[in-house]
Amino acid sequence: MDDFAKLYQRHIEREESELRPMAARLLTDDDIARVDQAVRERRGIAGV
Repeated sequence: MDDFAKLYQRHIEREESELRPMAARLLTDDDIARVDQAVRERRGIAGV
């Protein structure tokens, strides 16, 4: 499980340091809101 946690931590770090800034440059606020909503729905937290 420790290996999975390390891998997931690297995933989150890359998402925050590379992908979110790229999305902010390339997508509209509405696009980002739709992506965020889709992620929440996939994780079962749509009401948040």
